[in-house]
Amino acid sequence: GDWEVILVDDCGPEDGTREAVESLAREHPSRRIEYIRNEQNVGCSHTRNIAMAGARGEFLAFLDPDDYWGPRQLEIALQSIGDADLCFTRGRCVDERGSDLGPHMGGRMDELVAAFPRSMFRENFLLIFAAVIRHDYIRKVGGFITREHALVGEDWDFYLRCIAAGARFVFSAEECCYYRRYQGSLTSDYLGSARDCVRVVRRNRRTARGIMRRDLTDALHERLCWLAYLLTSFRDWDGLRDMWEALRLKPFDVAPFVQVAKGLRNNWKSLR
Repeated sequence: GDWEVILVDDCGPEDGTREAVESLAREHPSRRIEYIRNEQNVGCSHTRNIAMAGARGEFLAFLDPDDYWGPRQLEIALQSIGDADLCFTRGRCVDERGSDLGPHMGGRMDELVAAFPRSMFRENFLLIFAAVIRHDYIRKVGGFITREHALVGEDWDFYLRCIAAGARFVFSAEECCYYRRYQGSLTSDYLGSARDCVRVVRRNRRTARGIMRRDLTDALHERLCWLAYLLTSFRDWDGLRDMWEALRLKPFDVAPFVQVAKGLRNNWKSLR
């Protein structure tokens, strides 16, 4: 019953968003409903940081424009969070038309949650708009990294920093939110996503300690091998640089050579 809405328009098209927010404000005159428009496009991370800077509530929840919550998303997350710092519900994937594509992460979610936090060191499986987060904890760890660091993976970086700072996570089994997949979205850009994931893991590995550092070393090695394969497949010889970085992490592991060899074989097949 106690809520505020801060909508930050990242210099999008004039498509009626402002008018929709103003209409919502008229419907709820006792609530704080604020519209902010960026003068230029700065990306989702910086836009979220702008919204957080203006938020006054004890808890924060994020919702990007193409995704949506079920009617009980916030209620269930707040009931579940208890003394924890972050609560995540589960999500389902839908296509451009809203047709159901199945649960997010398929049948792997139980396994990943059971292995948390170590499973998070290897891959990002949590949806940012499935989260309710204590405002004080966001102030403690800082906001989201901005586009000079990564265009995708900014939420993964945030979770890793929360884990390193000792945040308490809880998970609800309820499917309360919906993730819309587009064929041409940023996350479907395999090469760009691979580069950004390497940046995120490399960045967090620098300050990690103990098991987290060991697991992030494994994750970085794996991501560098994959990136080396992708780049050499596209005849981008920066992939050799990633191969050598992977070898420095694990000098006796032949995986970097294997992945580069696969990329070179792809080139040979395309030439034939």
